[in-house]
Amino acid sequence: MAEHPAPPVSTTTSAAAGSAEAAPRTGPLHGLRVLDLTAVVLGPLATQILGDMGADIIKVEGLEGDLMRANGVSRHAGMSSIFLAINRNKRSVAIDLKSDEGRRTIERLIATVDIVVHNMRVPAIERLGLGYEAVRAIKPDIVYCVATGFGQDGPYRHKPAFDDIIQAACGLAGLIGGIAGKPDYVPTLLADKVCGILLANAVLAATVHHARTGQGQYVEVPMLESMTAFTLAEHLGGLTFDPATAPPGYARILGTGRKPAPTSDGYIAMLPYTARHWEAFFEMAGRPELAEKYQVADRFARNRHVADLYRDMHAITRQRTTAEWLRVCEELDIPASPVRGLADLLDDEHLQAVGLFEHSEHPTEGAIRAVRPTTLFSETPAAVRRPAPTLGQDTDDILREAGLSDAQIRALKDKGVLRGAPAATPTAASASASAASSASAPSSSGARRGALGRLASLAALAGAAALGGRSSPARAQSPQPLSPTAIRALPPGDFPGKPIRIIVPFAAGSGSDTGSRFYGEQLSRLLGQPVLVENRPGGSGLVAIQAVKSAPADGHTIMLASNSPMTVNPVVMKSLPYDPFKDFRPVVGIARGAVGFITSGQSPYKTIREIVDDSRRTGRPLTIGTYSAGYQLVAAWLQTVTGAQITNVAYKGGAQIFTDLIGGQLDLGAVDFGGAAPMVKDGRIRALAMTADRRHRDFPDVPTMRDSGYPDFETYVWSSLYVRAETPDDITTKLVEAMQAVMASAESRDYMATQPAEPMAYRPDAMERFQRAEFERFKRVAAAANIQPQ
Repeated sequence: MAEHPAPPVSTTTSAAAGSAEAAPRTGPLHGLRVLDLTAVVLGPLATQILGDMGADIIKVEGLEGDLMRANGVSRHAGMSSIFLAINRNKRSVAIDLKSDEGRRTIERLIATVDIVVHNMRVPAIERLGLGYEAVRAIKPDIVYCVATGFGQDGPYRHKPAFDDIIQAACGLAGLIGGIAGKPDYVPTLLADKVCGILLANAVLAATVHHARTGQGQYVEVPMLESMTAFTLAEHLGGLTFDPATAPPGYARILGTGRKPAPTSDGYIAMLPYTARHWEAFFEMAGRPELAEKYQVADRFARNRHVADLYRDMHAITRQRTTAEWLRVCEELDIPASPVRGLADLLDDEHLQAVGLFEHSEHPTEGAIRAVRPTTLFSETPAAVRRPAPTLGQDTDDILREAGLSDAQIRALKDKGVLRGAPAATPTAASASASAASSASAPSSSGARRGALGRLASLAALAGAAALGGRSSPARAQSPQPLSPTAIRALPPGDFPGKPIRIIVPFAAGSGSDTGSRFYGEQLSRLLGQPVLVENRPGGSGLVAIQAVKSAPADGHTIMLASNSPMTVNPVVMKSLPYDPFKDFRPVVGIARGAVGFITSGQSPYKTIREIVDDSRRTGRPLTIGTYSAGYQLVAAWLQTVTGAQITNVAYKGGAQIFTDLIGGQLDLGAVDFGGAAPMVKDGRIRALAMTADRRHRDFPDVPTMRDSGYPDFETYVWSSLYVRAETPDDITTKLVEAMQAVMASAESRDYMATQPAEPMAYRPDAMERFQRAEFERFKRVAAAANIQPQ
């Protein structure tokens, strides 16, 4: 998933700007960026869990703010105790989502995030134009998670839901009524909080899937279904069996004796649970006959008399003080605890020892107490990096990151579309903190875990090169700053002190040259230095790799690399003068596209299965055209998976494959689907299948290999930017952030919309995992096809 500039990290923040002194960035989710459209309790709790673990949470609020800003105890309006408790580690942007301009602004933010989370009713979010399909159209690999009151396949799907409603609907309030004599609610927002935890877990599970496959998805956590499952875990009882063997309910819990035991001076929670516990308890109390009476050694007999058992137990506990019983229980190893009031928790010796309650200075609310993150990580500790934000506190910073200029932000504020933090003159300390929070310093593991830029399509850069292998400027005019805010986002330093070269391992003359110069020009304008594209074709990328390896590791020479040098060469070549995993550091996954299996537009075959089945039936081998070792591996893979006989015809380039297909000299071609797209559109070529995990937005009728019945057949044509592994972290970070600023611009997004490939926007560690997965996949393919390294 995409990694982005980290949010400000702090324990002390500026009231004026909400910025902070830089602190070490922590948490296993560092680098993930979440668009938080949630409100009230359930959703904000879920996103706070993600924020505590290091994710950058962008909390989007309407101009009036989250409802929970007004609920609870407050010192100042809009900053209630409940809001403070479930909205830390977030940045707030306040936008009128009902306005067209507000919606367009949100769409720009969507393009910069990995995950969208909301707990609105589905019709409401769709009226805003932010339903799953609309969001996926902007970011195809988005992880889109929604908490609903009721599952969207049922008749209750459009009903509103709050904690009380769900406690009643799931049987919980009635369950309490069976004990108390009338239905009642658990005196905590149990449904909201349980479902909030489930929502956070769902986000994490979908994120793991994305990290493994690059595939986003729609995730729904329905409250009624979730809380029904939660309640029935122990209470389904006899209804577990069909037909039922007993009524529902867990007798030990529903028995009237299950309550804190009275003592001579109060109450104690005491739970003799095993036969050994009960025997020791009655022996100590001088009533050993009760152990025999209730047959405590037989768990089933003991449970049949549990109400009477508890009654006699409580008669005994009344004879001593709470403190005395706590000592007895410790001696007998019986679980026990005093019954504490809420205020008593602050003085508990264990909670004090583990530092559960943290004190800090909130920029607007003064001294506050909060419960720290409770999950402990040995290597990537969760932490409170920033307190709950005031409404719209971070609007300007967040929208600058999305590519809006200060003038555009001011115009939207003037129109009433945005609400930002009140203007203030920061102190010297807060100004310094603001600068630190805008910059993204590398983590302790270096730039491999640094921020990730959002470069565009494979087609834009894959064939970009200067004619004749000479360097040529990517811009035709003198450098002009892209925008003051984009420059401000970059850390200070002398880099780049001279022109930057992008080494491209492809021949000149492709249509991608135009795209390369487009992005190079914007990068040049941003950094104030020329960006040169230099083509070094040959040796399946070896010539380009040698050019980068022989250049200084100072960030001024970077490499565009793709499948061939990084995942195919290590499989098909016996020895390499480089190690793709040790000698180079991925800076950003640029884009990926599907491999397409294509045939003539006049072919009678409409699907890959039709042509394969015909070949197997007739025994006629299929001729398939390929033009690199990677595509040859894909052809071998096809033969292995389908069992068809395939004759591979190797070409030096893809153009002749198209000609021979149209002329009938080939049955199939295995090519970059993006390159074939124009001829597929005009009917000269027919696409039979793609190897991606989803269908192409412009060709929804072309099935994937999974759709065609080959579920284990998935691979990509991809490209990524690399620097030498020795490149200093601060230089790599600045290069990454510069690319982020470029790709956040409206011009870049408009250009990307015209390209056939999709942006990967993988952070460095995700890109490395993807690269390794592709390498291992090709190793398996080569072994299955008995392809020996040459």
